[in-house]
Amino acid sequence: MKIITTILATIAVSLNINAKILDKTIVILDKNIMSLSDAKQIKSNINARKNISPQIYNKKNYEVKDIADNFIRSLIIRKKLEELGFVISDIQVESQIKQTETNLQVNREELLQFLKTNNISFKEYFQLTKETIEFNIFLARIIKPLIKITDFELKNEFTKNANSSSNTFSYTLVDFYIKKNQIPSTKLKEIRTDLIKFKKDGILPDYLKNLETSVLNEVKEDGLSTAIKNSLTGKSIEEFSNPVTIGGDLHLFFIKKKSVVESEKFSNAKRQLEQKIFIEKSESVIKKWLEQEKTKFYIKTYL
Repeated sequence: MKIITTILATIAVSLNINAKILDKTIVILDKNIMSLSDAKQIKSNINARKNISPQIYNKKNYEVKDIADNFIRSLIIRKKLEELGFVISDIQVESQIKQTETNLQVNREELLQFLKTNNISFKEYFQLTKETIEFNIFLARIIKPLIKITDFELKNEFTKNANSSSNTFSYTLVDFYIKKNQIPSTKLKEIRTDLIKFKKDGILPDYLKNLETSVLNEVKEDGLSTAIKNSLTGKSIEEFSNPVTIGGDLHLFFIKKKSVVESEKFSNAKRQLEQKIFIEKSESVIKKWLEQEKTKFYIKTYL
């Protein structure tokens, strides 16, 4: 009986040691600890975390070391924000979660079901939401001022991924137009020449007596129809375009002003391009910033 008791005790001690080994501490940062089981839990729902917070979980694959690095980074960021007076309260986190529910058009019960399906507790989700808010503030307040993005970089990035130029022409045009059926067919080839003469001497031929005009201010070439763009090709300031038929009207455009400006497509894409370049640049900037900040903390890893 004594032998059996001894054996059972030995087994119990062995199991306890194994349990401690399995749940060993892998990171100590001042008074904060991450255990191996903590890291494994995060790894078990890593895909959900990538969907919830792609700015924090932006790597393709995650090993325990990567998760430990994230833990260290999040704590250092939090400490720095606290120094700057940014303390994210539970009320702010709850407000953000409610906003997410509204955006996704789900209620709390549906959110909890999603989390359960993806093996992530609400407590974990709450903490991840808090870390995401902190990370976004960190990017905006600390990292963004350290990153400069030039117009050349934006244009270069645009031309790499687009089939059009980042520049276009901006025109101020005087549109001379008249019903095409009011123009004798014999005069169709003469109308541009006659309008050029009209601009010089102010004498308008009788067949153009019903001519009307309107002014188009600061219109970009890439916002014009193909027909109008083609009519303006090769034309300079103080010149008339070639005649172009639009609907039942014949139009000739007198170019009052012509300058090179950003294209409509480039202007619309700039914000997205800035974000892309910022993300690419921020990775190395954050790494350097973290290395400097780590010296302020007691950090020990067991990986």
